[in-house]
Amino acid sequence: NNNNNNNNNNSEEEEDKEAAAAIRNEQHWQQLALQPLHVFRDAVTEHTLELLPDYLQLLQQLLQAEDHVSPQHPTTTSSKSTTTIAPASWIGLSCLSTLCSNILQNKNNKSTEQQQTNRLQQQRDHWTIVSQLQDFILEQVCDDLATILEKSPQSEAASAVPWTFLSIFQILTVPTKPASSSSSSVLSSPQAQTLLNSGLFRQWLVWWSMSESSPDVRRAMEHNVLCLCASAPSLLGKYAWRYPGYAAQVTNPIAVKSSEQSETNGLDESNPHATLLLWNLLGVLLAKGSAKTATIKWRNGSKKPDEKPVRPAPSPTE
Repeated sequence: NNNNNNNNNNSEEEEDKEAAAAIRNEQHWQQLALQPLHVFRDAVTEHTLELLPDYLQLLQQLLQAEDHVSPQHPTTTSSKSTTTIAPASWIGLSCLSTLCSNILQNKNNKSTEQQQTNRLQQQRDHWTIVSQLQDFILEQVCDDLATILEKSPQSEAASAVPWTFLSIFQILTVPTKPASSSSSSVLSSPQAQTLLNSGLFRQWLVWWSMSESSPDVRRAMEHNVLCLCASAPSLLGKYAWRYPGYAAQVTNPIAVKSSEQSETNGLDESNPHATLLLWNLLGVLLAKGSAKTATIKWRNGSKKPDEKPVRPAPSPTE
């Protein structure tokens, strides 16, 4: 009996070793398979303007990998496909997030090279790159990003999802025109409507409601949502203002005081009191736009000079 027990233990140890070796071998091949993508990513970082279109086309294929997967057994995999995300989509999402982060860092870093005579040309190139990224996100992969964001709460990497998507949403708030341009809005009305129709903006607010345990994430998301709403107040601003619990949170002085005392990771450098003021100003702007003045008409076609116009009562949803 002792010999049999020893043999069983030895066989189990060998099986564990073989399983661990197989996992290491699989991870090695996975890293090796991603090497060309990493090389392409690094090359895009150095030569963004020339290689960006081809790189975005590759990312589009990765993000849309689930659309090209046809399960062999639909009856058994249909329920799983509604809650799982293809590995290729995760890779495409990570690459897109890294690309947006690099573009944002290049915008914020003021090197000596940018102070040379070619600074204006570099600024134009930056506007071109950001514009291409914004068009790619809103016109090519907006629905795919919304699907990934909707399925992410059931994934093992759920804790990293807000930080991964943050740079993608931040790139949408970067101006692509000079400050003196007549068009002051970053997002056009069709672009803001695309964010709403795809469900991407709604899913971003859903993730905000699930970030109560992470104050740093919550504050960074609120600042980003404010920038998006400022770009399209009549569409995104009104939607965020009516989202359950959002307006009450961002206009609560107690919440602002607690966020001021909490430590941040440097992603959100805004003043909490200024943010509170901006949210209240946005609420006033939306209230003025929704409250229409009723004109009182008399039989003789005139109105009494002392009569004040009557404002309709706001609906509960407003």
